[in-house]
Amino acid sequence: IEALAADCRDEEACRERVGDVTADITAVVDRLDATPYSGTDEDGRPLVVTGDDAVSGLFVSLYDSSLIPLLPEAIDSLARGNDMLIPVMAGAAVPVMNDTSEGAYLSYECADNARLDSGAAGSDTVDGATQGTLLLLSGWYLMCDLWDVEPTPASFDDPVVSTIPTLVIAGEYDPITPASRSRAIAASLDRSLYVEVPRGGHTPGSASSCVREVIASFVTDPEHTNRGCIDAQEPVPFGG
Repeated sequence: IEALAADCRDEEACRERVGDVTADITAVVDRLDATPYSGTDEDGRPLVVTGDDAVSGLFVSLYDSSLIPLLPEAIDSLARGNDMLIPVMAGAAVPVMNDTSEGAYLSYECADNARLDSGAAGSDTVDGATQGTLLLLSGWYLMCDLWDVEPTPASFDDPVVSTIPTLVIAGEYDPITPASRSRAIAASLDRSLYVEVPRGGHTPGSASSCVREVIASFVTDPEHTNRGCIDAQEPVPFGG
């Protein structure tokens, strides 16, 4: 979210239409914490949304590359008191949470992350975390004490070292697998090709014909992959 806000400030048209995305998010959170939205979602189910819920919805929205260009103006609209988008955002976010097998989810999340909730590792994780990240971490803290799975050893986080040709694809705004982590993974692999999709979210290649072309080229000849469309790709303008 911070990267999106910074890029909106740098893009003249977005800056003039929207202004400060970070300030808008703060305004949305304060407003909805003071007076939560009460209504129904697109399927008619009762819906109550607080400031934290709104941040969680924005976090989930960053998974979808097609939504990202629309987010600055959507956030600005919410900051101005227009709640018409809340049922739409809930319609996108709620299935992500409800359609997941909670048992399977907690089994791997608690195994991977339960050891991060204490000691130096916990402090390093929380220090500098964004609000969306803290909300995610709070879910681990609340449930992992109750979900009895063996935590992974510290070596689980060691970089993978390999000489196998590997294509690493990242979305610039991926909220759950940040591009910085993907770059670090690529750097630890001897024969890697790193591709970053401008303003892409999570799994940015699923809706991108350009990324699919790069994947096909890599599979055909890893040593001579044609990544020209990525290198020439301009970010989708905000609002477009």
